[in-house]
Amino acid sequence: MSLDRWVRPLAAFENPLEGVLHQMDTHIGGSPANILKFGCPLNNLAQEMAPVDAGFKKRIQAALDEWISETAVFIQQAQDRGILKKHLKAREIAQFIVMSHEGFFGMIKGTGDKELYQSLIKSLGCYFHTLEQR
Repeated sequence: MSLDRWVRPLAAFENPLEGVLHQMDTHIGGSPANILKFGCPLNNLAQEMAPVDAGFKKRIQAALDEWISETAVFIQQAQDRGILKKHLKAREIAQFIVMSHEGFFGMIKGTGDKELYQSLIKSLGCYFHTLEQR
């Protein structure tokens, strides 16, 4: 599900970071507060089950690693095309993106404030802008 929702749609964007922002607008910013209050299902499972079930933890790690690795492919392609700075590590950017998804959901869930999304997405967009080749 994470790949279908968050990664595969990046193929439609020349700059995958624009795709990330678009997907976040669609699936987080566009979600009603009564859905967001539950947070991210994957993150909820990771926080509850990973500490108590080693097998479950390995499966969560595998899911997150696949999400990161597949996102890094799009980042690397954008670097190869001169859209994003080449000296940056694509995997580290992808890790930050996945952490941002999880963090957005967690902050909105924890505060109950959907309006917080606008501040978070604006800050993420500013960070992404620093990664672009000029």
